[in-house]
Amino acid sequence: MAEQFGDAWHLGPITQTGLTEAHVGAPNVRATGGVSVTPAGRTQVTLVSLSRLRVRGLVNFTTANLARLTLVYAPEPSVVALLAGGAAALAWIGWRRQRAARH
Repeated sequence: MAEQFGDAWHLGPITQTGLTEAHVGAPNVRATGGVSVTPAGRTQVTLVSLSRLRVRGLVNFTTANLARLTLVYAPEPSVVALLAGGAAALAWIGWRRQRAARH
């Protein structure tokens, strides 16, 4: 008979304890998710989840299964171009007002 117990997705570190192989303790399993951002604005989110599989029969053991989900977000060039164009237009309007005020 086999039973599997799942877990939620985690962004930080998680540890699975109480693992066994043939009634002998096995090392704990540790996984860590995280967020990283590059200078260009690309964002990578890594989520981790540990599940436990328990098998009972001729050989009894409990083991951990690791699942990793990586999501990558990249800024769209059109948004960057739109923001840069807006900033340039505001700078141009300010320059024209200063020039008009001097004359």
